[in-house]
Amino acid sequence: MSTDELFTLIANHDIGRIAKALADGADPNTIQDDGPGWRPLHASIEELEHGGSPDVVILLLRHGADVDGWDRDEQSTPLLMAFLREQLTVVRVLIAAGASVDTLGAEGDTPLLCAVEMGDPELVRLVLLCSPTTTLERPRGLDGVNPLGLAASRLDASNVRAILAAGANPETPDADYRRPAERMPARTVENANSWNEIAALLKPES
Repeated sequence: MSTDELFTLIANHDIGRIAKALADGADPNTIQDDGPGWRPLHASIEELEHGGSPDVVILLLRHGADVDGWDRDEQSTPLLMAFLREQLTVVRVLIAAGASVDTLGAEGDTPLLCAVEMGDPELVRLVLLCSPTTTLERPRGLDGVNPLGLAASRLDASNVRAILAAGANPETPDADYRRPAERMPARTVENANSWNEIAALLKPES
């Protein structure tokens, strides 16, 4: 089977023929010759927005797809792509299959930053349980914010607590030399409770 044929089956959501092609030896790690240069996992995640099934992702993984395989231009891994497309079912499938939570996308995105951006405490907890090391405090390329600073900027007390519990230092400056507390928005009557709680969590120990 040619490279184009497998991608055509994925685009057509023909899961039966995808399964047969993989069973017959189609390469689950092939890279598109043109276009965005995706691997089959990337293409299957893209198709989820157009009626595709998460089962295609599972089939590809069962047939040896590289869960951390980069696209041709090394822009994104399947996990980062699933986060950026907010395909949370597939995020969990990929993490269960061993996807690294320490990957760094071309624009500085990491799984933890993506999870914090979504504001989903369960997803943040899942990423933290997988013990990110090099990306726990790594800033994002776009705006220089790190995960703790991003949670603070959103006044997301639950995620601030979770990231601190995972070992993040509230005194660590981000790429713009701003500590997490300096990312907090102005205190208002409406946000006073959350603001006070997070300010206390980020207060340096005396």
